[in-house]
Amino acid sequence: MARTSRPSITLGIPGDPFTLFYDYDQVEEHKLTPLNKEQKAIWFERRLRMAFLEPLRRIWKERTVFESLFESKVDSQKECSFSIAAMGIMLTVVEALGSFRKSEPAELEDRDSNWQMFNEFLSNHMRAWNVSVANNVSVPKVLWTSFRNGIAHDLRVGQVPQDGGLWGSLEFRDNFADSNRRRFEKHGDLLRVCPEDFFDDLEVGVKEYFTKLKEGNELLDNFESRFDEVYPNRPVGT
Repeated sequence: MARTSRPSITLGIPGDPFTLFYDYDQVEEHKLTPLNKEQKAIWFERRLRMAFLEPLRRIWKERTVFESLFESKVDSQKECSFSIAAMGIMLTVVEALGSFRKSEPAELEDRDSNWQMFNEFLSNHMRAWNVSVANNVSVPKVLWTSFRNGIAHDLRVGQVPQDGGLWGSLEFRDNFADSNRRRFEKHGDLLRVCPEDFFDDLEVGVKEYFTKLKEGNELLDNFESRFDEVYPNRPVGT
């Protein structure tokens, strides 16, 4: 598809086809206005997969894409590393999705609330990461303080003072000291985290979340409240 082309995606809901971009679908076309909560969830899931999960999947799973991000055919002398940036995006997805689970979106500006949103999704849908390692070091706290906050605010993976000065470190599982470990390992002053394993669990967690939304319970009501705040659903002419 050319850069200037708009996506045309059939979702099987009123308004087809969609671009999955809010400015086109709603600001220009008002296609989100008539959707019910279940249809909003369909639109949002497909948008999430198109704009975030599928690009991340290609980075981690398609060898040609992975290799091209390390070495440019135009200028092989230019250094390139994408792991920190991609990890930052994945952590942002976790935090954002947590906000769709909660029933009080008005409190999201508070820093503690941001952590709560992050932990909300991680603890419910990425449970293998919701654990502690040696010396009772909380993996979610390291992910939040060292990785999420470190990348977002300092453009680096940082340190967690309250956990004995432990540093986060991005490391592919093949380089772990313990070849039997998956996801993460504590190694000296480092908590090594495998970004590909994190993506695998994020993808599974997203699938689980949207499966639960289809049950039509309080989770779906909370989703719609947050959706309407993020993607204002104003009637045509207002």
